[in-house]
Amino acid sequence: QDISVGSDVAWFSVDVNEASLLLIEAIAAGEGDPWLVMYDDLGRKVAENDDSGEGLNSMVTSRVQPGTYIIGVRHFDGGQGFIRLLAERYVRAE
Repeated sequence: QDISVGSDVAWFSVDVNEASLLLIEAIAAGEGDPWLVMYDDLGRKVAENDDSGEGLNSMVTSRVQPGTYIIGVRHFDGGQGFIRLLAERYVRAE
């Protein structure tokens, strides 16, 4: 999903129905510096990231159990612009 964000955090939720690996990416359109945070349904911080890899984009990856996870995204530097938010879930091979 492409979202327009600034320095205020935009919140999203992801429902997970089985134990898996959750990967969330925030990719800036242009000169942005996205920041990500993820909380579980008890309000515990699961993951947080500002810069992942060589660039300013962000990524969090966590093993998760069934439940609802809250994702927060914003521009770290107080900028304004579009960020593409991607969520992928990987399950155990059987």
